[in-house]
Amino acid sequence: MMMDLKERADTLKQHLSGLPASKIDFAKSLLRQLDKKGQLSDKQWLWVDKLADMAQGIPDFTKPEREKIEVGKLTGLITMFEKAAKKLKRPEIVLKLDDGREVRIWRAGEKSVNPGHIYVKVDKHTYAGKVDPTGQYFPVPALDPKVKEQLAVLLRALSRHPVETAAKHGKLHGRCCFCHLPLSDPKSTAVGYGKVCAENYGLPWG
Repeated sequence: MMMDLKERADTLKQHLSGLPASKIDFAKSLLRQLDKKGQLSDKQWLWVDKLADMAQGIPDFTKPEREKIEVGKLTGLITMFEKAAKKLKRPEIVLKLDDGREVRIWRAGEKSVNPGHIYVKVDKHTYAGKVDPTGQYFPVPALDPKVKEQLAVLLRALSRHPVETAAKHGKLHGRCCFCHLPLSDPKSTAVGYGKVCAENYGLPWG
């Protein structure tokens, strides 16, 4: 049995470059510990086995297939975020669901586990899933079905008409759809976002 495990460690070492960047340091630490101590805990051996499969592109059949919902590529939204990222640390939009819940949407950074993905939160602190670059929304399993349905509708709208959808929410709720501050200027109220945010995100105003 121990020989089989060490063979798995050798496999991991040989295919280390096949791992996602976020897993390589962890895999190296396991291999270093094995070289130093000659053994690993049962939990660590499970990780060696799992990472060896991952490095070779073998799917993890122990996990159920994650639910995904087609919402469309968020190309327009990503373009807005890229424009704003030149001035802002983490550009985002703040919208509302039909039930009044607040939704925050932003793009994962290049050093993130999921670079290029769009992240979604509900009620400020509840992570609600992510949208990958192909336009697939992966909701978290525990998400309320009604909230999930509302989010899917909202994300599809942002895919088709990002500026109009965001601005509509700003007009309806009287707050800028980007910084979420109250809109007091008549021109800002008319378009759904403020002048400064319009400049940051490369949008028309006034």
